[in-house]
Formats: sequence, structure tokens, C-alpha cells
Amino acid sequence: MKLLQINFFIILFFLTPFLSELNATHIVGGSISYECLDTNQYLITVEIYRDCFAGQAAFDEPLPMVIYSGMDGTIKYGPTQMVALDNVENVPQDTDICPAPQSNICVERGIYEQVLTLPFNVHGYHISYQRCCRNNSVSNLIDVAATGATYTMYISAEAQQTCNNSPTFDDFPPIIVCADEDVGFDHSATDTEGDKLVYSFCAPLSGASQSNPLPDSSPPPYTPVNFLSPYTPEQPLGDMMTINPQTGIISGTPNAIGQFVASVCVEEYREIDSVLTLLSTVQRDFQINVVSPPVSVTSPDLNAVGIFPNPTKDMIQIDMPENSINNHIEIFDTLGKQIYSTNTRNTTQIIPVSTWEKGIYFVYLNHRSAGKFLIIQ
Repeated sequence: MKLLQINFFIILFFLTPFLSELNATHIVGGSISYECLDTNQYLITVEIYRDCFAGQAAFDEPLPMVIYSGMDGTIKYGPTQMVALDNVENVPQDTDICPAPQSNICVERGIYEQVLTLPFNVHGYHISYQRCCRNNSVSNLIDVAATGATYTMYISAEAQQTCNNSPTFDDFPPIIVCADEDVGFDHSATDTEGDKLVYSFCAPLSGASQSNPLPDSSPPPYTPVNFLSPYTPEQPLGDMMTINPQTGIISGTPNAIGQFVASVCVEEYREIDSVLTLLSTVQRDFQINVVSPPVSVTSPDLNAVGIFPNPTKDMIQIDMPENSINNHIEIFDTLGKQIYSTNTRNTTQIIPVSTWEKGIYFVYLNHRSAGKFLIIQ
């Protein structure tokens, strides 16, 4: 009996690092897309993003991909596909968007590709991969430590009949953005057939569990993650961030520091027999780190700041010294109401004022206690 106990603890000792790796938090984002190579032949591409800071769990090698079909999508089609990892690359921090590089943030992208033979099926095919877990430090989800992810793609009957290619996202969102600064980045996708694309924030999908972090994916439907109020699937970074449904450009001003999970869906439509038909929906979820903006190296001297024309009717141009960066501009009326506010890394800021009331305004830079007069005629 003692020998069995000793053997058990020896086995447990050697298994502990392996079990820890399986349950480590490392999921940052991902998506699945497809390309029709020929009749019944599809190239499936799975993009997975992982946290590579401080020894987080590695990419799955291989990745288990499951196919479902049937009227309700619950009938497994063929064996689980064990897909090899084709390529790994680092995702750099874009300091043009936020010049505050973070030494504790590291993201890698892994690419998996597999050619599948999928005979026409009127019920279509669901292709899915599930993995647990997401980063413990995420700010906008409930019970994030136990929340995994589902990445899935549906190939519809209409897509099969037209040998359609799904849209593919062009660029990964920036890893870091600065709090309280205007942000704008292009999250658009490319569609080779020129189909109509419609973008929206949508709910990321949960999947897998701490006890079973790498399962054979379950069939649809899939459960969305639970957002922590006031965040929602449509406002994953708060109500200051929006996505343009026609262009896929995400813009706004994040006002809270932290790590935020978001998801963008792009729906692909084509006119078939005079009917605008949904061919596919590609969903990518991702994690954005909102960090403190860097402190200005030099705060501009108000005497060196130019505002012209002044008085004005239509617009003003504010010129700041060349050695000033990350300036915060505020304009107030005589009642103390803030009329305008922005952060800029440019030394020139043009502001339209044609809709403002006539009168005197005060222009402040970088929270200075004294301001410059502006007159609107």
C-alpha cells in the first residue's frame, strides 16, 4: 500500500507541470475562416492569439477541430481533425497608436490550416475549436478565470453552392491603446468576391472549462461570455467606443484602464435570385489593453501657443511648440461648460466652430490654470 502511495505521488509530481500548462490562462483571441478551393474542397484557416508573457501555456500542437452538421447542427461529421501548427509570429505593440510600450504584454499569433472534403449538405457545416481559459486579468467579464473560448465557422448551403470564400480580417487590433485618448483603428476584412460586408460588435463565445480545457468541441449553439456591468457585447470597452458598420473602423475614447475582451462579427451578403442572402459570418474575438498615456516631455508655454484666426466664424487652428507632445486641449464657455476636449500628439489642431454660439471662450492646454481667449463672431 505504501509503495502504491509513493508511486502515485511520483506520478503526480511529474504530471503537475503538464496539468498546470493545460489550465494556464493564455487565450487572447482568434477566428476561423474558409476558402473554397474547388467543388467540395475547403481550406480552413484557424488564427489563435496567445499571451506569451511569463511562460503562459503554449499553442496547442496539434489543434483538435470538430465538424458538425445535421438539421440542428448536432451531428458530428467524420473524426476530429488534428490540425498541425503551421506558423507562429509575434504581434508587435503599435506605439504609433499609443506611445507607451508595456514590458509585461506579449502576444503571439498561431496559424493552423487544413484542407477538408465536404460534400454538399443542405444543412451546412459547423467547424469549431474550443479552449480554456482566458487571462485572469480581464476587466470586463464575470468569472473570467473559468471562461474559455469557442471559435467557430458555419459553411452554409448557399456558400457551398456558390463555392464562396469567407471574408478574412486584414489586421489584428492594436494590443495597447492609451486611456482618455482618441483611438481609431481599421478592423475591416477583405472579401475576394466583393460581397457586401456589415460589421458589428458581437458577443464572444465561451467554451471548454478548467476541468476539461482542451475538449473535442461541443456542438452548437454556443453560449456567449458573461459581461461585467456596465460592459456589454455591443459596448465591450464602454459607451465611448463604436464600430462603423460599413467600414469596420473602431473609434472612440476608452476611459478605463485594464484588459478588455471584445468581438467583431462581419456578415457577408450577396444577392442571389434577387434576394440579399447571408452567406457567412466571420467572428474574431480579441483582447485590448488600455494603459496610462505617457507623460508629456514638455508642457507648452501658453505664450508660445498660437490660435488663429481669432476672432473667427468657421474654424480655428491651434499651433503648439514643436517640443510639446501628447497635449490635452480643453475649451470652455464663460459659464464654465466644457465645449470641446481632445488629446493629440500633433503640434497643430484644427477645430471647426461654425456651430458654436457667438461669444467668448477659454482655451486651456494640459490642465493649466490659465487659458487663452477665443472669440466666436
